[in-house]
Amino acid sequence: MAGPRVTPAQAGMMYGIVAGAGIGAVMFAISGDVLWLVLAGVGVALGLGIGAAVEQGQARGRRQTGGMIEDDGHRNDAGAGDGQRNDPPGGTGAAR
Repeated sequence: MAGPRVTPAQAGMMYGIVAGAGIGAVMFAISGDVLWLVLAGVGVALGLGIGAAVEQGQARGRRQTGGMIEDDGHRNDAGAGDGQRNDPPGGTGAAR
């Protein structure tokens, strides 16, 4: 069973923490200035921003193609092509 999917924003935050904390720890060891540890927070902010932009671009691409494509390659449109009518209860739609 596959685990939960990691979104680009989550991946960006993880990579931002690793990069920011790594560089910040090295600079802290060299200089002794505690403010270098703040670089991890800057890495999180940059990673989150970049990851959110990637997610937004992917969502925009799905909207332009006309529907969300799932991993199995099938469209995720409710009632599309399944022979069922999508009328509300009570039959307010026109008969075909």
